Amino acid sequence: MLPEFWRAALLALVIAGALAGMNPGSLPWASPMLVAWVPLLVFARKDRAAPPPEEGQGAFAELARRCWTLYARACDSRDADAKPTAVDAALGLVAPLCAHHLGCLESAALVSRLDEALGAVERLRGHPLTGGGLRGLSTSESGMLAAALIVLESALERMRRAGVASASIEACEARARALREGMDFAFLHDASSGLLHEGHDVGSGTPAPRLQAAFDDAGLLASFVAIAEGQLPLRHWQRLLESHLETRGAGTPDAHAAVEQLSPSVFLWFPPATLLEDAARPAVETASRPEASLHLQALALRFKPGSPVDGLQALLEAEPLASPRSLGLTLLALTNLACDDILIQHFHRHWRIAWIDVLVYETKEAP
Repeated sequence: MLPEFWRAALLALVIAGALAGMNPGSLPWASPMLVAWVPLLVFARKDRAAPPPEEGQGAFAELARRCWTLYARACDSRDADAKPTAVDAALGLVAPLCAHHLGCLESAALVSRLDEALGAVERLRGHPLTGGGLRGLSTSESGMLAAALIVLESALERMRRAGVASASIEACEARARALREGMDFAFLHDASSGLLHEGHDVGSGTPAPRLQAAFDDAGLLASFVAIAEGQLPLRHWQRLLESHLETRGAGTPDAHAAVEQLSPSVFLWFPPATLLEDAARPAVETASRPEASLHLQALALRFKPGSPVDGLQALLEAEPLASPRSLGLTLLALTNLACDDILIQHFHRHWRIAWIDVLVYETKEAP
């Protein structure tokens, strides 16, 4: 159970006490609002899938540790002068955290890797540009980086409060916070449609002509984070919901689009029986194809409870030279499965996210 639910209960009691003392007559009118948080407890208990059994968790953990070894090796052999994309930077921040949760890195080694990864992001000065020499930024990739910074900041705060290497952890936490606060998505917002542009051409200073489509758009994390940071109005989420209802059933995405659509699920909770999960289903179908890539199959596992990992293990052994991005996304997905959605917990426990956490449930369809 997320702690924000209990904070909501405490806040409701404080407000009720204040009203009882200052204006008792308003209590009957205010009571519906004061107990509005109660259904969230029901949704959280009913909708959240039970963690995998211990045996399954062990299999996921073993596979995730193997993935970390391959990812770290691939990153060490990468060109040091190459500028990372936003997704590369996000993986560089969160992959060591995954290794720590999996028992592969002690806190000192974690801090060392985070110091290097944070330095790489700081040198980018804002939104990283897309790869291939292009002078543009991708809304979806920047959303992944912003979410990774939130996850890292939340995880480090938790470690610091537990007294784990507090001085160095606190320094990394402060750097992650500064980077998060420096990311702004407001300039990507199209006021007329209420949606985000898919990117921005830095050279010409113009936004990409295409806009987000719906909840199955890769820019979902950017939208969620921007609303949480107060950069976009809540109406933006409603526009995504409306857009999804208008375009749902448009077809099965190709492999690249499926990866883009499922990537947010390593950080954002997709409760069962909601429009968020409904939007992800076509991408999960694409991931079920025999030719699906390693990371696409790993991302889809959370939507297919009880699926065996044998096929994924064989694919990992067959692709020892997979790209760092493929290995990194696979690592994040497997760590969530092995450690009870630990990255999702870190994301939703962050104080900036907690106040809009209900949005993932508000999309639930009426019976």
